[in-house]
Amino acid sequence: MKVLRKMLRKFEGEMAAVAFAEAGEFETAREILKSSVSEESSNGSIVFDSEESQGLNILKHAESK
Repeated sequence: MKVLRKMLRKFEGEMAAVAFAEAGEFETAREILKSSVSEESSNGSIVFDSEESQGLNILKHAESK
Protein backbone atom coordinates (compact mmCIF):
# COMPACT_ATOMS: atom_id res chain seq x y z
CA MET A 1 0.00 0.00 0.00
CA LYS A 2 2.89 2.39 0.71
CA VAL A 3 4.22 1.85 -2.80
CA LEU A 4 0.86 2.75 -4.29
CA ARG A 5 0.69 5.95 -2.23
CA LYS A 6 4.19 6.95 -3.36
CA MET A 7 3.30 6.28 -6.98
CA LEU A 8 0.11 8.33 -6.70
CA ARG A 9 1.96 11.24 -5.07
CA LYS A 10 4.58 11.18 -7.81
CA PHE A 11 1.91 11.03 -10.51
CA GLU A 12 0.02 13.90 -8.90
CA GLY A 13 3.15 16.05 -8.83
CA GLU A 14 3.96 15.25 -12.44
CA MET A 15 0.44 16.11 -13.57
CA ALA A 16 0.59 19.40 -11.67
CA ALA A 17 3.87 20.18 -13.44
CA VAL A 18 2.24 19.34 -16.78
CA ALA A 19 -0.63 21.72 -16.08
CA PHE A 20 1.76 24.57 -15.28
CA ALA A 21 3.91 23.81 -18.33
CA GLU A 22 0.85 23.84 -20.60
CA ALA A 23 -0.02 27.25 -19.21
CA GLY A 24 3.47 28.51 -20.04
CA GLU A 25 4.70 28.56 -16.45
CA PHE A 26 7.85 26.54 -17.16
CA GLU A 27 9.80 27.67 -14.11
CA THR A 28 6.98 26.67 -11.75
CA ALA A 29 6.69 23.29 -13.49
CA ARG A 30 10.44 22.78 -13.13
CA GLU A 31 10.26 23.62 -9.41
CA ILE A 32 7.44 21.11 -8.91
CA LEU A 33 9.42 18.37 -10.65
CA LYS A 34 12.56 19.14 -8.67
CA SER A 35 10.69 19.20 -5.35
CA SER A 36 9.03 15.85 -6.05
CA VAL A 37 12.41 14.31 -6.86
CA SER A 38 14.04 15.78 -3.75
CA GLU A 39 11.09 14.59 -1.62
CA GLU A 40 11.54 11.06 -2.92
CA SER A 41 15.26 11.06 -2.21
CA SER A 42 14.72 12.40 1.32
CA ASN A 43 12.22 9.58 1.97
CA GLY A 44 14.87 7.01 1.16
CA SER A 45 13.37 5.97 -2.13
CA ILE A 46 15.59 5.15 -5.04
CA VAL A 47 15.63 7.95 -7.56
CA PHE A 48 16.95 7.28 -11.03
CA ASP A 49 18.65 10.15 -12.83
CA SER A 50 16.86 9.25 -16.05
CA GLU A 51 13.46 9.91 -14.44
CA GLU A 52 14.47 13.35 -13.25
CA SER A 53 16.17 14.36 -16.46
CA GLN A 54 13.31 13.06 -18.62
CA GLY A 55 10.80 15.47 -17.09
CA LEU A 56 13.22 18.36 -17.22
CA ASN A 57 14.19 17.58 -20.82
CA ILE A 58 10.53 17.67 -21.81
CA LEU A 59 10.23 21.11 -20.22
CA LYS A 60 13.31 22.38 -22.08
CA HIS A 61 11.84 21.14 -25.35
CA ALA A 62 8.49 22.82 -24.61
CA GLU A 63 10.16 26.12 -23.71
CA SER A 64 11.97 26.24 -27.03
CA LYS A 65 8.69 26.19 -29.00
